[in-house]
Amino acid sequence: MKRYMVLAAAAAVMVGGCQQQEAADQPIETGNMTGGPDNSANIAQEVAELPDPARNAVMIRAILDAGMNCEEVTKSVRDEQGNWEATCSDGATHVIAIQPDGTAKVISPVRK
Repeated sequence: MKRYMVLAAAAAVMVGGCQQQEAADQPIETGNMTGGPDNSANIAQEVAELPDPARNAVMIRAILDAGMNCEEVTKSVRDEQGNWEATCSDGATHVIAIQPDGTAKVISPVRK
C-alpha cells in the first residue's frame, strides 16, 4: 500500500471555481491549502461534496500519482468503509482512501 498526497490545491481550485469572487481586488490566498493554523479544513469532506466530474479528476490524479495506469475515471462511489471505488475506462477499479488532511492512499487495483 502506497501513500500519496492528493493535491489539495486542485480540490480547492475546483471548489473555488464554483463560487463567485466577492471582490476582484481581494488577494488570492496561497500557502497552507489544508486550512488555517489549526488545519481545520477537511479535504476528504470537500472531495465528497464535489460534483462527479471534479471528484473523478481528483481520483485520477491519485491513481496516476501512485504510478498506475488509468485513461479516465468514469465513476467514483463510496464503499461501506467510507473509501472511494474509482472505475477507470478500461474497467480497472481502484480503492482510494482520502484522509481529512488530503492524503490519499491508493489500495488497488481491485480484482473482481
